[in-house]
Amino acid sequence: MKSLINAVAVTVLCAGLTFAQGPYGGRTSTTTTSGNGITREVNRLTTLLDLSTAQVASVTGFLTTAQTAAAAAQATIKTDRTALATAITTANSGATITSLSTAIGVAEGQILAARAGAAASIYGVLLPAQQTKFTSLGGLGLLGGGGQSFGGGRGAGRIRGNGPGAN
Repeated sequence: MKSLINAVAVTVLCAGLTFAQGPYGGRTSTTTTSGNGITREVNRLTTLLDLSTAQVASVTGFLTTAQTAAAAAQATIKTDRTALATAITTANSGATITSLSTAIGVAEGQILAARAGAAASIYGVLLPAQQTKFTSLGGLGLLGGGGQSFGGGRGAGRIRGNGPGAN
């Protein structure tokens, strides 16, 4: 039984280390809350896709909406990661650890949904040639690079800040 508990603890610890980077690939917060990250992201997309003035306005709105939609989930993830770390170090029950891990997963899914919705909206305002370039450059991964998120790096929990490692 003790070896099973140790195995579970090691597994959870490894998962905790994976999540310790946070939803922004090691960054501690998004810069989108100040608008600077969204501005940089729009500027980057404008350079890559040659966005028109109208497209810039639309993309800015889509990214702002996604960031706003993800804010509560990001706060939940931060709180639940802290609680998960405490649960691990206090030999808390497996049920607590499972519950917190599940809550983190749900919140990361909500962030992914916001991110994917923004990408779909952006794709919808692009001209056919821009859509082709968007797709060839990585589609959803183009939003912030890294192939996985607005901020690059691991997992769903990112609304674009300033690229990989910038939080």
